[in-house]
Amino acid sequence: KKGVWIVDPIDDTKDFEAKGDGFSFLCAYAEYGIPLVGVVYEPKKGRMFLAKKGSGAYLKQGNDVVKLGALNSITWDKSIVGHPKTYKGDKYKRLYELMGIPEERLKYAGGMGTRMMQIAMQETHIILGYTESLKEWDIAAGHVILEEMGISVTDMFGQPLRYNQEVPKTHKGILVVHPDIKQVTLEKL
Repeated sequence: KKGVWIVDPIDDTKDFEAKGDGFSFLCAYAEYGIPLVGVVYEPKKGRMFLAKKGSGAYLKQGNDVVKLGALNSITWDKSIVGHPKTYKGDKYKRLYELMGIPEERLKYAGGMGTRMMQIAMQETHIILGYTESLKEWDIAAGHVILEEMGISVTDMFGQPLRYNQEVPKTHKGILVVHPDIKQVTLEKL
């Protein structure tokens, strides 16, 4: 299809059911596999992130709307990794060890939408989605917002993500990373 809406009405249903603040509403519009518009709404935090490809990214809180922009510089040894708080396996622990990422550099949060917006707020700098089961609706909205800020959103090998695929999921994971540390992150992977 030429264009498609990609929606996740509740990203991180478990957090929503637990009355946490790590869930969000995600909505994106993509054409020819490329996300062009993204909205992430975090109702418990009272904030909405919006972006249109080529027009910048914005944060609306209450009546205030601010353009998200200028990224602070970051080095590898100071970078913070956004990690899913409900993940119970050990594959990420092993990956972090191999990459030299200590536990104190992890920030735990709910769904992917919330973790992507932690990067938008510059609370974290990396998300390693080392999985083939992440769905397009988990990442498309955040993808537009972060790219409009200059943050890299690719698969785990640094290749572009495509949307509106026959099987709507990531096939080679996702890597969301601040541009200052993208090269070193790819080298460590």
